[in-house]
Amino acid sequence: MSAATREELARLERDEFFTRPAFFTSDEIVQLEEMTDRAVAYHNTFPPHLSDTYKQISVRDGVTFVNEFGDDSDAAPDLLRFAMQRRIRELARSIAGPYAAHHCYQIVYKHPHFDRPFPWHQDHIHTPVDRLFFNVWIAISQMSVANGCLWMRPGAGGAQIYPYQPTPYGHTCWPLEGADQGVPVELERGSIVVNHSRTLHKSGGNTTDGWRKAILIAFVDGRAKVFGDPVRKREYDREGEYEWPEPVAV
Repeated sequence: MSAATREELARLERDEFFTRPAFFTSDEIVQLEEMTDRAVAYHNTFPPHLSDTYKQISVRDGVTFVNEFGDDSDAAPDLLRFAMQRRIRELARSIAGPYAAHHCYQIVYKHPHFDRPFPWHQDHIHTPVDRLFFNVWIAISQMSVANGCLWMRPGAGGAQIYPYQPTPYGHTCWPLEGADQGVPVELERGSIVVNHSRTLHKSGGNTTDGWRKAILIAFVDGRAKVFGDPVRKREYDREGEYEWPEPVAV
């Protein structure tokens, strides 16, 4: 089943995130990883014609952000098809409602031994929509505390938008040190975590010899507005244009 369960929706309401193991099969993750590897290898070269904001937060050979709106790698068309497949569509509609639409995908790779954390933030700050939008984080590699998994502060976002303060690692909306550092969200390869745009979250540094690989897929009620303008979106169900092969039952 792709749609969120009642229990998962209750957790999303209460904790502002939920996890689900093995949402994708091992074979599907191998296929996805081949595409995201190509996109990251391309963007890690910092092509001079790309001037999007993600070049400002990426660090060559450290952490690579690839956002759909600035992705002109040869993997982009297939990544878009993956992001808009039926299972994602069913999950999105069960959470954001019948008008759910695809907003964007974003790849985040933490390179080996890049031990810089990414500070506490709410995604609302860069996409201030008039209703919640949602992220599906897909673990392409195992996500652990050692390699820089996500951390969440359950139930801390709600209706509150937190102010930001500078740190050596960038601006944060919650102290990076202190008693309440939330909970780590460790995931096995192929598992997902779903959160919304007001969820307080951060990620740690990668202290391991391996990569931390993830892709998030953002979706939103297609009627949402950002600063009074319609949110950027792609509607689902465009004449089968984005169909992705369904997994074979074994």
